[in-house]
Amino acid sequence: MEQDTEKQSKKYELSFLSKEEGGKEVLLQWINRFGGEVVLEGPVENIVLSYPIEKQTSANFGFVHFNMAPDQAAELSKELKTAGIFLRFLVITPPSVKTNKPRASSSKSGPAEALPVVSAERKPVSDTLSNEDLEKKIEEILQQQ
Repeated sequence: MEQDTEKQSKKYELSFLSKEEGGKEVLLQWINRFGGEVVLEGPVENIVLSYPIEKQTSANFGFVHFNMAPDQAAELSKELKTAGIFLRFLVITPPSVKTNKPRASSSKSGPAEALPVVSAERKPVSDTLSNEDLEKKIEEILQQQ
């Protein structure tokens, strides 16, 4: 049964605004209690709120990435709503990150070779052009056509 729970677990990100400094520690305890595995802990910063929330003008903002079964994540969200320490929180599934892996070669000779990187040479740009120089350059270009 334990393997079924691990197979069903999904990645989540939970960002929060807490009234107190120990909000992240409380959150980590709740995640562990609901069987989650913390993957990444972001820093907690005290920020000034754009508008008061529950008469608070500042809060501690942080985020945590964790793995958890979807039904447990829903239960965690319900419990956090009743916790008085959090002003706001948001649980999302973070977007998947695409990696640029070389495509497999259709031939049987081996792995695909990486294409060479070609960089365009840039001519140094002069600091400033006078109006007269600019007009001469425009005339030259028009005459070439």
